[in-house]
Amino acid sequence: THSESALAHPWPLSLGLGSTALLLWGLAVYVAKRRRQRGVLDPLNLRDDRGAYHALASASGTKAPSSTSAPKPESTLSGKSGDIVIVGGGPSGLATALGLARAGFTNIMVLESKPDYTTMEVTKSYCYAIDRRGRDWLRDLGLEEKFLKRAYENPNEIRYVMPDGETKVISPPMTSQRVPTAWLWRNDLLQFLYEQVQELYPNAIDVHFNAKCTSLQKHTAPDGGVTLEVCAEENLAVGARHTLLKPQFVIGSDGVQSAVREQLESWDSEFGLKALKHPSTGLPFKALPLNISTDMAPEGKMTVITGLNNEKVGIFPQNAGRHRISGCVRYGSHPLHAITDADQLYEYLQGEWPQIEWREALERQYAEEFVKTTPVRFPTVSYTTKLSTTFDAPEAAPLGRQCGVALVGDALHAFPPDLGQGVNSSLEDVMVLQKALAETGNDLGKALERYEKDRKDDIYGLAHIQPIGFPYQYNKSFSLGKVLFFADFFARTIGNKFFPFAINPPLIRSLYDLSYSDLLRRHRDTSRCFQATIVAALAAGWYLVKAGLGFWLSLGAWVSVVFGVMLSVGAALKAAPARSLA
Repeated sequence: THSESALAHPWPLSLGLGSTALLLWGLAVYVAKRRRQRGVLDPLNLRDDRGAYHALASASGTKAPSSTSAPKPESTLSGKSGDIVIVGGGPSGLATALGLARAGFTNIMVLESKPDYTTMEVTKSYCYAIDRRGRDWLRDLGLEEKFLKRAYENPNEIRYVMPDGETKVISPPMTSQRVPTAWLWRNDLLQFLYEQVQELYPNAIDVHFNAKCTSLQKHTAPDGGVTLEVCAEENLAVGARHTLLKPQFVIGSDGVQSAVREQLESWDSEFGLKALKHPSTGLPFKALPLNISTDMAPEGKMTVITGLNNEKVGIFPQNAGRHRISGCVRYGSHPLHAITDADQLYEYLQGEWPQIEWREALERQYAEEFVKTTPVRFPTVSYTTKLSTTFDAPEAAPLGRQCGVALVGDALHAFPPDLGQGVNSSLEDVMVLQKALAETGNDLGKALERYEKDRKDDIYGLAHIQPIGFPYQYNKSFSLGKVLFFADFFARTIGNKFFPFAINPPLIRSLYDLSYSDLLRRHRDTSRCFQATIVAALAAGWYLVKAGLGFWLSLGAWVSVVFGVMLSVGAALKAAPARSLA
């Protein structure tokens, strides 16, 4: 028979199968690489903001309400110093200060370049979605209950309003969410954290506004120990003033364009940023403050207004009495970017979204600001593979025989807001650092070594899941990359539904349940399983055609081989122990 003839000459068959497998494997790897790169914009305008953003928001031009009086900026740093200096007083900086104070550290200084935490920048404020990771940090410090009195807990659902006014509610892919997302304006979160500093640790933490780090130096003491020196610049009414601080521990939480990280890179190239391509890098965005009725966009609910051409306006959950915020993310060629007049803007919006009376919903002053404002752009995905460094300190150092520098938040990792992990991953950075200090008895050298070990793989995973998480959510036009992404997404969804023991779901479905490194491992394991299945399918098909077993017998054998390979490879990879990524 044909099958006996084929088996009687195994060497040509083995050579053919081996060559085919290698060719197909190479093709699969190339396609996967091209899929990640396809349609990606050049990196533009890395953001210089403390704490990543999940969504855009805007202000009414008034100061946000606060349960305490507005913070008063320090006028000078003269005559002051700190054992610990935190550069950057955004969410990750204030969170770090609170965590260190809770661990028993005192004499902590925070340098914040802005004048206060009350004034919101029109069209450049953010609405944070605090998920399980952020809430774990709040719970660890005993602040979650207080926080939830300020925030809106939004169930895992989105309310859609169609052009004819019909509404429907759906649950997005992140169905594994164990706790509701809590939404809060960025300024409200900063005020909340600052109030905790004032209330709980007024003598341990000193926040200095209008102050930033201009340089970080290290000097060798006579006994061979290393001292750190931070040059702080204050922007005062009389002009800039420079003060030298000599802390033993410096934390860089000063954003993507971190002065601390740049200095560390001059000491050690491993602190240099590594960049990954991402489909939404460089996307321009603005925000619209809207007066939307609660009938259309219920208070505290995520609402999406769908236009006649399937364009969408997202309305984020917001507190009562505030403008509701809509983030406008459109590609550079979109007609919205060509509008330069408020009346033209009203005409365009009314024609696209007729279910809203736009001249009532959007105040003219904000319409005029919108058309005049230059959009901000999503950053590229960037991260550093080194998180901290330590040196032997002089004998008389107050915190022991080690001094060091560590990075948290955007200074360590930054990316577009697709997965909403900016502020949440930053708070998780802080929690890992807190845990490292607690487990080492506040031994700075051992703690930073533990922080590096425990967090490094997750930082690598956090950066690498961004381009494969859910990057095509901004009405991007047709592209091969978009087609391949959604084909892969649905293949993983269907495969996991029928064969959960072998096929992992899309990583966005497990975003709140697994560490970033485990999310990436599982995604890659399923990719390897699919690649092996494709190779087996093509090789088996070629062999069975040559064997001439007949259509139905060949089809049955082919299906058996394909599913056998997919399930056995998938199950083996899922059962394998964790492997290092970085």
